[in-house]
Amino acid sequence: MANHIQVLSSLLSTVKQNELNALLGNLRQSFRDSFKTTARDYERTAQELRAVRNRLRLAEANADDPIVQVDQTKKTEIDRKIEELDEQVIQLTVKIEQCRADIVVNGRRLSELRQKLKVAAANKEGNEHCFAGPVGCRIGRAGQ
Repeated sequence: MANHIQVLSSLLSTVKQNELNALLGNLRQSFRDSFKTTARDYERTAQELRAVRNRLRLAEANADDPIVQVDQTKKTEIDRKIEELDEQVIQLTVKIEQCRADIVVNGRRLSELRQKLKVAAANKEGNEHCFAGPVGCRIGRAGQ
């Protein structure tokens, strides 16, 4: 039986050793993959940075070019016009909202005036009817 314990003990330690070796191998491979990915990202970013620096150098060199200066002047004028138009849009939007409010108020006033005209027309018809005959209006005279 002691022999079986030694065999089981050696098997367990071999299994554990294999598991540990597999874990270490996985960690190494994961590190390699991560390092390669990071190195590729670094190189790509460094290339992009070089390209941006080159474009900036070219732009600075071309800043004195008369064509570029004309284009910059035109761009400045267009930007100013855009700002003016944006301001006009804001002002017109405010005016539109004010007009909408005025429309609502005037609509209410118009409705009130129509109602008053209806009442006045009804009163006029009633008054003409009351005073039309020789007897006159009998409204309010009970028993006559």
